[in-house]
Amino acid sequence: TDNSAANLSLFDDKGKVIKQIVNNEQLPSGKHLIEIETQTLKPGIYWCKLRTANYTESKKLVVE
Repeated sequence: TDNSAANLSLFDDKGKVIKQIVNNEQLPSGKHLIEIETQTLKPGIYWCKLRTANYTESKKLVVE
């Protein structure tokens, strides 16, 4: 199984890093479930960005 160093960050709508959720952790390839605490966040739009050496994906997170 391939392992890849993964980073998962939470950004506000202005692009400022709010929280580093996963920081350079070695994760096996495949699907993962990571829960993000949102109780302390103000209502608004945030972005979750996942980065590995070969992959990047961003998803919108709306906190009401």
